[in-house]
Amino acid sequence: STLASVAMAACPNKCSGHGKCGLNDLCDCMQNWVGGDCSGRQCPFTRAWHDTAQRDDDGHYYAECGNRCTCDRTTGECACDAGFVGSGCRRMQCPNDCSGHGTCEFIEELASD
Repeated sequence: STLASVAMAACPNKCSGHGKCGLNDLCDCMQNWVGGDCSGRQCPFTRAWHDTAQRDDDGHYYAECGNRCTCDRTTGECACDAGFVGSGCRRMQCPNDCSGHGTCEFIEELASD
């Protein structure tokens, strides 16, 4: 007689419904989901405001929330540090909101017009 053994995956929290159980009972999360059990939402990645260059010709890498905030894993939104605004905290806040006499514009937005 032959005995068949079935290995049941034991990933944490069944990957929260946002991933698949992979090798060694580790979750392989779907896009925009993170964490050991895929329960956290990923925040936007923008150019890092500060990072460590790996080569002489490196520019800024992309980092979650641009390295200028705390990511709210429940909502997937960045809680920007003081003085930073926008999706992924990608721009600096205009001084005094332009004193009510203008609009604050981001150089990348102007270039795309």
